[in-house]
Amino acid sequence: MPGGTGPVGDTGPVPDRRRSSTLVTGLVVVLAIVAVAVVAGTWFRGRPSALDRFYELPDRGVVVAAERGQVLREEPMDNAGTGAVAYRVLYRTVGVGDAPVAASGFVAWPSAEAPPGGYPIVALGHSTVGLADGCAPSREGLGEVNRAQAVAFLEAGFAVAAADFPGLGPEGPHPYLVGEPTAASVIDVVRAARRSAGDQLGARVVGWGYSQGGHAVLWARARVATEAPELDWRATVALAPVIDPARLVAAPGLGPVLAVAVAMGQATRGLDVEPLLTEAGREGRDDLERECVADALGDATERDGPVLVEGERGWLEDLAREVPPVAGAGPALVLYGDRDDTIDPAVVGAWVAEGAGAGVEGQVLPGRGHGGLEADTAPRSIEWLRARLAG
Repeated sequence: MPGGTGPVGDTGPVPDRRRSSTLVTGLVVVLAIVAVAVVAGTWFRGRPSALDRFYELPDRGVVVAAERGQVLREEPMDNAGTGAVAYRVLYRTVGVGDAPVAASGFVAWPSAEAPPGGYPIVALGHSTVGLADGCAPSREGLGEVNRAQAVAFLEAGFAVAAADFPGLGPEGPHPYLVGEPTAASVIDVVRAARRSAGDQLGARVVGWGYSQGGHAVLWARARVATEAPELDWRATVALAPVIDPARLVAAPGLGPVLAVAVAMGQATRGLDVEPLLTEAGREGRDDLERECVADALGDATERDGPVLVEGERGWLEDLAREVPPVAGAGPALVLYGDRDDTIDPAVVGAWVAEGAGAGVEGQVLPGRGHGGLEADTAPRSIEWLRARLAG
């Protein structure tokens, strides 16, 4: 009998070896596929999305050579339910120290045929969203941050030009509540809107802003005649505007996080923030650099202790330079609640009184705090602005 342990023709063990080999091979293939998928998934997650790519800076020479308000990049934006044409825009403006920078925002106008002279434009100033690039309102477009206000103005026959403000989107850091560069971004997004829409938009402009946005449009009102004499800025509405950022630092509840934000804004002017921050303050700074304001506020409530060190207060005196001038183009209407614990109603009232001879008027909203003013005051704001446009 030939050598072997079984009868001739008994091939039983062979299929078992093949089966094992097949299983091993299959397992190796599966593991390889999984590994490739993991690597590919990581690679794709690491790649910028189409939206991220929109905010990538153009060549520096292009930014420097462009005129203020020149559109550097634009793309159609979702405008569902508005009956409007809308674009996300990247445009040239100036930052701290008049340095040429790219800024982002969105522009929109009714799709119907424009009236003679073109649609009037509302420069829309948003409230505080945070300091991180991902918080830029134009990323949402006619979304969560500005939708109600933008739609209300579009339906009323206005075009909308909404700046993200410098450093939100491209070219950070964000000079939070720094007057001149914020004003420039508001003025230049109006110019960008006119370039984008052509003769659909006219030269008549009004401003509307809430909280940080109120500060922004009041600053734009103060500087537009000098910086953009081609624009006919007629009037401004500011809801619960931040008049004095130094008082905002001390606001209860919001104060600790917003104190860090104000200090980081001043860092763009050269303030050394590090000595001001406690350990909790550095954590707050890190939160603001990666999160939007609601999440940063939520994180702050989980920590105890002051965010800024006590004792060093000299930098607050410099914040007087960020108070909007009372004089400016056209009249201004300031609406604010008498129970606002974010801004100080007394400070706003004093600023309004100072500006009485410069066309500033104020209306106190009894029993109202800082939030929820936009919808309640929209009809009043639009009617007031329309009357000034007609005048």
